[in-house]
Formats: sequence, structure tokens, C-alpha cells
Amino acid sequence: MNRKFIIIGGMLGVIAIAIGFGLMSNNQSELTNPVYVNDLTLLTDESVDEVKPTEVIQLQDGDTLDLVASIVKQKVGNRWVKRLAYNGQIPGPVLKVDKGAKVTVNFTNNLDMETALHSHGLRGDWKMDGAAPLSQDPIPVGGTFTYKLEFPDTGVFWYHPHVREDYQQEMGLYGNFIVFEDGYWNEVDQEEYLIVDDILENGDFKRDSVSHTLMGRFGDKLLINDTDDYQLEINQGEITRLFVTNVANTRTFKLAFPGAEVKLVGGDLGRVEQEVMLDDITLGTAERSIIEVYYPKAGTYDIEHRGQKFGEVVVLEGNNDRLDDFKVMRSNSQDYASIRNNFAQYLDGPADKNLNLTMEMDMAAMMGDSSDMNVNTNNEVEMGMENMMGGDAASDEAMREHCQMMPEMPGCEPYVNEKPEAKTYTVMGMQMTLGQAIEHCEMMPGMSECADLPKQSDQMKMNDMKMGVEVEHEGDEDGIEWEDEMAEMNLLSNTDNVQWIVEDTDTGAQNGNIDWSFNQGDMVKVNITNDADSMHPMQHPFHFHGQRFVVLSRNGEANDNLQWKDTVLIPTGQSVELLIDMSTPGKWMAHCHIAEHIEADMMMTFEVKDEN
Repeated sequence: MNRKFIIIGGMLGVIAIAIGFGLMSNNQSELTNPVYVNDLTLLTDESVDEVKPTEVIQLQDGDTLDLVASIVKQKVGNRWVKRLAYNGQIPGPVLKVDKGAKVTVNFTNNLDMETALHSHGLRGDWKMDGAAPLSQDPIPVGGTFTYKLEFPDTGVFWYHPHVREDYQQEMGLYGNFIVFEDGYWNEVDQEEYLIVDDILENGDFKRDSVSHTLMGRFGDKLLINDTDDYQLEINQGEITRLFVTNVANTRTFKLAFPGAEVKLVGGDLGRVEQEVMLDDITLGTAERSIIEVYYPKAGTYDIEHRGQKFGEVVVLEGNNDRLDDFKVMRSNSQDYASIRNNFAQYLDGPADKNLNLTMEMDMAAMMGDSSDMNVNTNNEVEMGMENMMGGDAASDEAMREHCQMMPEMPGCEPYVNEKPEAKTYTVMGMQMTLGQAIEHCEMMPGMSECADLPKQSDQMKMNDMKMGVEVEHEGDEDGIEWEDEMAEMNLLSNTDNVQWIVEDTDTGAQNGNIDWSFNQGDMVKVNITNDADSMHPMQHPFHFHGQRFVVLSRNGEANDNLQWKDTVLIPTGQSVELLIDMSTPGKWMAHCHIAEHIEADMMMTFEVKDEN
């Protein structure tokens, strides 16, 4: 994808912030930047319990579970750091429940901030949804709340906060519900529960505000079940079913299991219409997949995200050979018969509702000083400097060059008072500044003079972008921003200068001003477009609380394999048509599930009225 990005600032003052981060590295134990309060820090309170391994708990109909959110400590290198946990565990307990069961959860908040418990994907009483402040008030520190949960669907679900989930979820508050039904799944030899995540070890949390609202918080360490050395043991020739959940704040995972046969059997709420073999699985934030894997040979195999190992499977020698069973591609057409019978009607008819996903940015607020900045009619920023600076020798020389032309720019004082002239470089017989020399050498890299230039860092390469023009960003063709590439800009983005928007294009209403109302039992067709012309186009995993839907089409192409879902990943520039089963009455939320985007207003509410 040639992703268009409007460069919105040089942010000379940002550099000092960006290069000071290393808050959780093994050679640094104290805050280096007082602007931010980092909670991934040393925890010296010996009374705080160490994080515990995840338990698997079988709950029966009518059971009561005590669930406590609390502060724990975790060993990172040779230091103890602060984390948040359910019942002392990260991930929280795996809660196995039979379809149709009703369970009581007595929840206690022992954090140092208010919270709530959202049971993601469950269809039940809306007042038990945990979507503060819509369905309940946030639970204060030391407070309790009793949740009455219902489990009408088979599948894999999860629980997490719905108060500052950008912070609380990142710090460890997440866990799985697994809902079973006799005879529903294929017969397998082993079941495992994988929660994929990432964490930004160089944390930069502000307790009273939210950062990273532009792109979301991409972590710098990939995790499976909260470890970067996850290992799974299975037997050669057997079938293993994996329940996989993406709980990352932002990251879309592209999972692969080299050496294994991989079959997709289900997802969010139940089975797929037709089981299929896959090479890899793409999971947006909050999406789930249920897959079965078969390894024909013993050995050690990687679990990968986009070719990067972040776990492994040890396949032990065995005498089983269930390949024939594994290759049976089960059809579950009965699960979707009522929709298929009316599919053409749903597909061809107009959408009942239309949404557009976009964003707005207050660039002057992000920069902190608008005196040297002008925003033109195309939302492009014209600034007095040509390049964003990095923190290396090359950027230092470029800074010197700019300060000679514009000595009044912030940060120029050391260079204005500097007496020695800036060093020049000879390229093609001409005297050039470092910036000019690098530019010529990038066009003609084979010149001998280029070998003597200071090495340009990756950071400068990232930041050496023209202001006031549209820069074509070479990304993946699939419309997904897999990694955060604009660290400084993303860091400075917050809820004061970035607003992510879900817009009802039929009425023009946005976010909390959208007013949708349906009757229980309505089948509602909703078209959602991810605006490719947004100031920063990126993917959005969009989640509807309390209901289920199927994806009718993507970009007008009909879906040939239906699946009940509650969250759908919408890449940049794509549109999806959803058929939502408005089955559960109440007042509900719908929002992008990138945690920082929720905090930046990308959320709406809708009501389903009881037919009685």
C-alpha cells in the first residue's frame, strides 16, 4: 500500500523526549524524563505479591467466582516492576463454562485507580456489560461489583477493563472465557489457550492523560501468555486445538506455525461455515481464532508473527497418525442456514446504516507552539524547517544548518552561539553540508566520497521527511499498519490534539452524538468504510457490544465463508458490510478496539429495545 501520510511537524522539542526513553531497559532503573509518569518501574514494596501462573477454572451453572484486580510485581531482568493482574495472574484465569450456563462474578477493585470488568463478546444483560460509564459507574478503589453473566454462545471470549484500558490492559488485565458445548468441536488430543500481546517496555504512561492516540501503543516485545519465551509441547501426529486471542492495545498479529498443517475451525462466536486450511492467521485487536494444528514430524518449531519468532512448539516423538482425521474439512452450514437462505436479499439491498472511520488532529496543539506553523487548506503543515531531526551526529549537523538560516527557532541557542563553522563535505567536487551530501549519496550510492560520510541512523532516515507535502509511505499492500514507524509524533499525540471519529454519514452525527435505535430481533445491515483520505489512515478493529454479526462482504465482494463475530478488522481504504443480529436488548457501545483510539473518542452508542 502506498499509504499517504501528511507530515505534521518537525517537533524539534520532541527529540529530547524521544531519546530519553529507556525506562525499563536492564541498564536503567529511574525515570529519565520527568514529563511522564512510568508505571513500568521498580517496585520496592515487599508486601506486593509476585505474579502467579494462570489457572484453568471450570465453572458450572450457578457457580460464583471471586475475581480481584490488584497490583502485582514481576521480575524483568534483575528488577521487580509493577504489573496489574486478575487474581494475581497474567493472563487472568482461563474460565471454562458450558453453553447456557449462568455464573456470578464477585469483582473487587484493589487497584490504585477505578476500573470495571467488560466481558467481551457475551450476549446478556446490558447492565452486566461493564462498559463504564454507560452500563455502570466505574468501580472505585476498594469497591466491589457483582456481575451476573450469561453464556448463550459457544466460542472464545475474553474479559478486560473498560476504564483506561490503554493503561490497565497494557499492564496485564486480561483473561479468557472458553464456552463449550458437547459434540460441537472436532475430536482433538489436546487444547491450549494462547493470548498474543505486546508490551512497550520503554513505557511512558501519564496517569491523567492518554498518549499514543495517533497510531496506538505498539509494544516493543511480543508475548504469548505474557512471556517472550513461550513453549508448547505436543505429540507428533496428534491434533491440537488452539484458542487464540489478540489482546494487544494496537498491534494486528499475522500468526504462522511453520512445519504444521493449520486448519481454521472457528472464531469469536462459534464455528466457521466451512473449515479451511490456512498458511497464516491475521488477528486484529480483540479478534479471536480457533485453529487446529498437526505436526507430522518431531522437532522444535517456531511460532511467528510476520516471520519473527516469539514462541516455539516442541513436538515429541509419537506413534499417532491422525492426519486423515485432521484433513476432514467439516461443513457447519446449519449454523448459518437462515442467513444463507436470504443472503442475496441482504447483500443486494441497501445498507440500513452507514459509518465512516476517520480522524481530526489539532496540529498546533501537538506542536505546542503555532507561531512558526501554518496549516493550509489541505491540512498540510508548512513549517520553517525542512526536516525532522534525529538524535545522532548527522541530525546535529542538519540542525546546525537550519539554525544558521533560522536562528530564532526553538532549540537553536547552542548552535547560534557556536563559533566554529559547520563542517562541509566534498562530493562530486562540490562543497556540501552533511544533509546535502547524504542526499546526493542516496541518489548515487556508489561514489567513493560517500564512504567517508557519518553513518545516517535509522532514526534519521525515518525522520528526514519534507514538511508541507504529502509523503508516500511505502507500506504493506493489505492496508494494515503492522508496526509504529513514527515514534516521536505518536508519542506527542494525546486526547487533547487527536480525535478519532466514527461518523454516521447519513446524518453527519459523530461519536457520542450518534443516535441509533432498533427493536430486538432486527437484522440490521451496516456498511463501515475506513477512510483512506484520513489525515492518518490505518486499520480499525471495530467492536459491537452485546450483539453478533456476520461479514456479508468486503469491498463489495461477497463473503463465501460466514462466521459469527463481534469484532471486525477493517484495513485502510476498505469497506465492510455487516449483518448485525440485534438480539440482545439494552444500551450498548460500538467502537474501534485500539485502546488509545477509544480514549480519543472513537466510540458510539446504540439501543436495542425489548420487543415486549
